[in-house]
Amino acid sequence: MAEDRPPVPAGQAAIDRRWRIWSTTAIFTFVFVSVGLGFLLVPQSDAPGLSSFAVICRSIGIPGYGRGVSTPSVRKADVSGSKVTWGGETLHQLATADLQKGAKTATDVCAGCHGENGIAIDPNYPNLANQPAPALLKQLEDFKNGNRKSGQAGIMIPNAEALEPQQMADVAAYYASRQPPDRIAAVAGVPAEIVNLVTDGDPARAIPPCDSCHGASRSGPEGTPVLLGQSSSYLEQQLSAFATRERNNDLFERMRTIAHQLTPDEMHQLAVYYAGVPRANGS
Repeated sequence: MAEDRPPVPAGQAAIDRRWRIWSTTAIFTFVFVSVGLGFLLVPQSDAPGLSSFAVICRSIGIPGYGRGVSTPSVRKADVSGSKVTWGGETLHQLATADLQKGAKTATDVCAGCHGENGIAIDPNYPNLANQPAPALLKQLEDFKNGNRKSGQAGIMIPNAEALEPQQMADVAAYYASRQPPDRIAAVAGVPAEIVNLVTDGDPARAIPPCDSCHGASRSGPEGTPVLLGQSSSYLEQQLSAFATRERNNDLFERMRTIAHQLTPDEMHQLAVYYAGVPRANGS
């Protein structure tokens, strides 16, 4: 019977009340933190530089684990801006390309902007001479499929749409066989840090050397263009377009990621470097 129990001392009752208050507070705090980790912060932990440990530290307010510098958001529409694949059919088209037919297509369709021998008539258009055939074919495919829409796409898309796959391979192989502009990189007058960016990259920003993909050795992935000898205005336009994601037909977002980290002056100086200067006799 309740009346048979001895009364609880007032001091003990006060301790019990405090214990209940603290235990209830601890339970609600645990639930609140768990919800915050599980539904709000951990889903963000795939952001660069934000590990699960950092998420936990940030959630409980440990200094040094704030959000820090924000990274550019990636629109899902930008993730894949090209549908070109280097399968057997595509490689066979290039391997069996007809240079004479390619020359005719170049004369009929391309020469008005890019010249019959691949030297553009306007610095806002790219030089095509001696570019790797896969690089040229990739761009034609991207224009035709609507995956490259920036710059001179208004001119290029209808021209590419009018070409059959083998015609594109033929004209790509033809321009790849032409002599490139006889130029060397413009090292003089270009800041040393720009030359280092070309040859060594910038590990602090995870930027690889430009020449590791775009150098004359053509050691980059299939479809990578050589930059030496392009006009500075064209190169600067393209770097800016990649940086702003206006152009998004680079596979795996390589160029968008790199260009976004470059300053406008770096883009300009890189364009000057790769535009080059005429090669001296005997050099």
